Amino acid sequence: MTTRSVRSVVLLLCVAVSGCYVGPYDEEEPPVRSVGPAKTSSPRQMGIGKVGSTLTNDEKVAELPNADGSQKRKYHGISFLIPKEWSEIRLSSAQQTVINSKYKIPTEKGDLELTLTNMGGGWESNLDRWAVQMGQQGRGGGERESISVDGVESHWVDVKGDYVAKFNDAQGPHTGFRLVGGVIRIKPQDFTLKLLGPSEAVADYHDKFMEFVKTAKVGG
Repeated sequence: MTTRSVRSVVLLLCVAVSGCYVGPYDEEEPPVRSVGPAKTSSPRQMGIGKVGSTLTNDEKVAELPNADGSQKRKYHGISFLIPKEWSEIRLSSAQQTVINSKYKIPTEKGDLELTLTNMGGGWESNLDRWAVQMGQQGRGGGERESISVDGVESHWVDVKGDYVAKFNDAQGPHTGFRLVGGVIRIKPQDFTLKLLGPSEAVADYHDKFMEFVKTAKVGG
């Protein structure tokens, strides 16, 4: 029996039994369509922050603003309510590896900068480093205190002097400055806050800054 005859018999049986349709017969296998690599989401698209950073730049939480216009922002192990008056400063790629976020805070006495980041190295070393940035020599410079932030121990330094590093894109030294820095002892890394600017502006905003610190929620 020829191939065409076999084909006809199969077709008749198929139609009689189930009404199926047999398409055109090809001697060769149909060509296999090549498929490229599966598309994958980037770490950013998947919501994964950079290692050691802020939910990077620490990632903003998609929540509606509160009645006062503030908005919750989560970092690694802690969150804060960011006031609506603050403007977030865009970070360079290099800065994003060491800083979670930075804000410009307007006051009647001048603008301030607040840097927020998870940071290791020990709380005493960080307080000493900030004091040195303000021209202090040796360890233990500036006024220091320890306070509880949402039930967690934190250590602070308040120091006046000439800030030697960059501020508002201008290289130092910047005379007549004041720095208020704190280290909140959370895991997996301490969380640091550094408020910086002209001394009068820091004095003018100090109470509001501490109110901001009290909005901290450890664990999120």
